[in-house]
Amino acid sequence: PATDTAERFDLNFTDDTSGWRYVRIPFTAFHRATDFPPPAAPRDGLTLTEMWGWALVLPVGTGAPAVDDVGALDHVIDAFEAGLPTGTDPNGVPLGFFTFQGASSTAALATTAAPPAILPAVGTPNTVLQVDLNVTSFAGFVHNFSDAPPTTWTPQDWIRYEGFAFWLHGTGSGTTLFVDLLDNRNPGSTVDDAER
Repeated sequence: PATDTAERFDLNFTDDTSGWRYVRIPFTAFHRATDFPPPAAPRDGLTLTEMWGWALVLPVGTGAPAVDDVGALDHVIDAFEAGLPTGTDPNGVPLGFFTFQGASSTAALATTAAPPAILPAVGTPNTVLQVDLNVTSFAGFVHNFSDAPPTTWTPQDWIRYEGFAFWLHGTGSGTTLFVDLLDNRNPGSTVDDAER
């Protein structure tokens, strides 16, 4: 979004598989993105001690993916079995799961117990995140970590983990997707200035 001035750490990858694919990314593979200059965000690198959330950004041509078992390596944070919490904090910062999109694009999230195929690592029954898209510019979704129910943006400490991982049901579209990690914020901040 035009108001997003946070520093970003992201990793690009290609949707080159039709069906489920386990995406396993060491933290050392993430790099600082240059698409949003970060005037307000901390500039101290990927510290991992204050992880505020994660995001998946989907460009033009992306199909309708499904996602499951998202989190730090060997530590599932989002299994989608309990739905998609959503809310805002007292300062208007979105919490839980929410979408964003460019002009003429749409993105919608839902959970489904009828995934496009059985997830090999889980079997059935299993609930996954369903992402319905019509992308003409860009679109994506974010999970800002929070308390339950979502009223306060709450960080997690990932320092003991080695990377980020998730299952993606790709469509073989050949498009490039990228993952953002939301790292620390300025002390006392009341806005979304998380380093990304």
